[in-house]
Amino acid sequence: MTDFLWAAFELFITFFENLTVCHFICRFLKLDLKNRKGIILYLIGCVSFSVIVTVINNFTLYEGVYGLIYTVMFFAYSLFLPGSVIKKAFAAILANIVIVCTNALVTSTISAASGNAVAEILGTHTLERVIAVLSVQILLIYIFG
Repeated sequence: MTDFLWAAFELFITFFENLTVCHFICRFLKLDLKNRKGIILYLIGCVSFSVIVTVINNFTLYEGVYGLIYTVMFFAYSLFLPGSVIKKAFAAILANIVIVCTNALVTSTISAASGNAVAEILGTHTLERVIAVLSVQILLIYIFG
């Protein structure tokens, strides 16, 4: 049962993070989220990103170089949105940089405070993991506004 709850928590967080990132990309590229087409494009992005991230997370604890897949994924999605190719590339790269830096900052801080290695925080079902995940989401909401 505990494994099920952790899996559900991780899936929820993955979807929530992708809602936040997708919202940033859509707003940055001036997609009208008040009409039907805008809402559909937004939801397609959220679900697609969540599926891809979940699949990658099943293969590796930390994405590392595979994290570049996210930039490609964000850029491919942005091709369906308004704006120039340069602006779309910038949005995709910026989104990924913010996610990576926020995760690194939070996990390093919690690692230093708790004395646990970053890999342990990322790979175990502990209070530190919950604090890290929730802290990252709060910071992403603040940064992506």
